[in-house]
Amino acid sequence: MEYGPKIEMTDVEGRGIVSGEANTGKPSRGDIESMARRRFQDPIPRREGNWWYLLYWQDTFSDGKATRKRKRHKLAPADTPEREARKMAVEFLRRTNQGLAPIGSATRFDDYVETVYNSTLLPLMARSTRERYQGVIKNYLNPAFGSKCLRDLTPLTLQQYFSSMTGSKLSYESRDKIRDVMSSILTSSVTYGLLVKNPMERVRLSPGKRGKRVKLFIDPSKFAAC
Repeated sequence: MEYGPKIEMTDVEGRGIVSGEANTGKPSRGDIESMARRRFQDPIPRREGNWWYLLYWQDTFSDGKATRKRKRHKLAPADTPEREARKMAVEFLRRTNQGLAPIGSATRFDDYVETVYNSTLLPLMARSTRERYQGVIKNYLNPAFGSKCLRDLTPLTLQQYFSSMTGSKLSYESRDKIRDVMSSILTSSVTYGLLVKNPMERVRLSPGKRGKRVKLFIDPSKFAAC
């Protein structure tokens, strides 16, 4: 008798919980219904210390085997009302429960950059460009937006950030590069379905400082001699 594929389940620390094997080539109707109930997730966020956390299951593939791993997601600061935290949890798991990617606009900016952007778009760039982008993310974007959810990056929030740079020592070219990197990140989040629209589309920069122009002076007598 042939056995179906083995499905492993592990908890947060990697210890095995359940290991089962089917004894037929096709699952029974009961198995399908049981699987559907198991895969729909509606966990309640828990407040621990300074944060709300959400425990959920994520399907992954390793060496061609399907594995469900327990994940712990930092959902929101502890001062967030419980009702709002529950809404964020529902939105975070909405795509998972629909059979899509387990991420959404409730994803933190630094989590998205680390798990998606760095592994999909950065490797396609030239080495010098990639290093510049990584520097901008590390020194400017993550300190300012790392703990924010993608949905919190509104046009107003982003414009306020770039407007605050007006009095800084950064050149126009440096500020423009920061804007380019942020726009690239948020454009990719639209491409992958986390946001509907790129909030960076109309963000403006103050004009660069112009050096003093030297006015040319021609002596009237010399002008007449020409």
